[in-house]
Amino acid sequence: MKPVCVLGNGQLGRMLRQAGEPLGIAVFPVGLDAEPEAVPYQQSVITAEIERWPETPLTKELARHNAFINRDIFPRLADRFPQKSLFDSLGLATAPWACLESKDQWPELFSTLGDFLIVKRRTGWL
Repeated sequence: MKPVCVLGNGQLGRMLRQAGEPLGIAVFPVGLDAEPEAVPYQQSVITAEIERWPETPLTKELARHNAFINRDIFPRLADRFPQKSLFDSLGLATAPWACLESKDQWPELFSTLGDFLIVKRRTGWL
């Protein structure tokens, strides 16, 4: 079984490592500040558990590696707009949201959604 390198060493990365142990899968959660030489990615499957990461020698190396299994779809996965739109079209419960296209929308958003808003910058594909 190939080892798995997970870009991101937060809670999800650690949970993946723990889940892999009984299956005999070595999972290596990798911090963004790790040096490429310290990560056994050459013979590993590579994935990520974080949406955005800074450009570092390690992230550049992993992003172009052919074993990064979700490399070509990752920008789409990191973009919440298609996910939220799909939930709405299926009538599934989700937190209220709106696509902010102009600063002129702020008053309407506060009126509709309330005083406590979380603003996320859109990444990925349009």
